[in-house]
Amino acid sequence: MHRELKRVFIVTKQAHAGAAALAADMQAWFAARGIEAATEENDTASALPDFARSASCIMVLGGDGTMLSVSRRAVGLDVPLLGVNLGKVGFLAEVSAAGWQQAFTRLAENGLTCSERLALHFAVSREGRCVFEGTAVNDVVLHRGVLARVINLGLGVDGEWLGDLRADGLIVSTPTGATGYAVSAGGPLVHPDMSVYAITPICPFLNNFHPMVLAGSMRFEIRILEGPQEVYVTQDGQECFALQAGDLVTVTQASRGLLFVAVEGSTYFTRLRAKGFVRDPRGRGRAVPASS
Repeated sequence: MHRELKRVFIVTKQAHAGAAALAADMQAWFAARGIEAATEENDTASALPDFARSASCIMVLGGDGTMLSVSRRAVGLDVPLLGVNLGKVGFLAEVSAAGWQQAFTRLAENGLTCSERLALHFAVSREGRCVFEGTAVNDVVLHRGVLARVINLGLGVDGEWLGDLRADGLIVSTPTGATGYAVSAGGPLVHPDMSVYAITPICPFLNNFHPMVLAGSMRFEIRILEGPQEVYVTQDGQECFALQAGDLVTVTQASRGLLFVAVEGSTYFTRLRAKGFVRDPRGRGRAVPASS
């Protein structure tokens, strides 16, 4: 998918002076090249404005947290996102603050190449009524409260009972979110082009439940079982909702996903090496080892 860079909407991390200053520099840079640009400080409580909906690209200035927040607002818009990393890890925000001019020059000259990412939709049903729902770009996590107790969950796929789980929690992650919380809990790395999502338990009791990958077309069901437990569901580590015994949490692939801009010279595997997810002790880089 290829697009020309004509209009840019810049979203900055909240209350971040460095992001605001960088956005002003970017606006001037785009204006000098005849590219329309507008800026907004990230506001999680509101929808993206009309300018963003008709933009060629949404550029996010911040870390992965800001990128996730803006990405949820952009699900289904058909407008690609590109992150400029002002945080620490920066797996989602690929462009460095020091290298933005070089990256944007290539995009202005060559256009945008985009890749589609899967998002998740989840809903909480209580006594047959939906009491909470949301969208996640990285993951939907069920977890315990302040007490160090395991939580008891009943699991199913497409209406078929899978089994019960006693654990500290459960992570349902997209391919994009596979490099986040899920991989720390022993979940699989999943290529972002795949239309699947992963189920990863957090410290399962007796290690009786292993991570699994489900097709995006499947429906995953989690029943909160009876017992003295405090359970929450959290989307992308940013918004949470308290659950009760008997609640049913249903997770499916969202009807529409989102788009990310592909940065020249940056592939999924180069990012895995650069961020330490895969070791490259001999510095082979892109070269495939020769056969002996």
